[in-house]
Amino acid sequence: MKTTHYFLALLLSVLLTSCATPQAYQGKPSYTNAQGEKFCSLHRQKLISVNGFAQSPEVCILPTDEYTAIAAAFPNHNSDLAEQKSELYTIPVKYSYCQACRDDLNKKLKD
Repeated sequence: MKTTHYFLALLLSVLLTSCATPQAYQGKPSYTNAQGEKFCSLHRQKLISVNGFAQSPEVCILPTDEYTAIAAAFPNHNSDLAEQKSELYTIPVKYSYCQACRDDLNKKLKD
């Protein structure tokens, strides 16, 4: 009987933590190895560098508090930038991102 209670308590704690907002990432978002390559500190994956576009200064899109809290857990998602030019994203920039950070952010947003 005690084992069943412990198992249920463990199961409940896992279920509750899987639904919780992830903790904000603490520390440097990236590091550079001896060869000069940049890596995501969270996932230890090489950052992907691309040419993209930033928002025009005339545009102000404010994220929700929920999005901001979730996105803070994935330091190299850079989803506030776009790979293609549009009416909102007009300023050319070169930026780097971690594909695992993007994937994890998108997965958490869908939960």
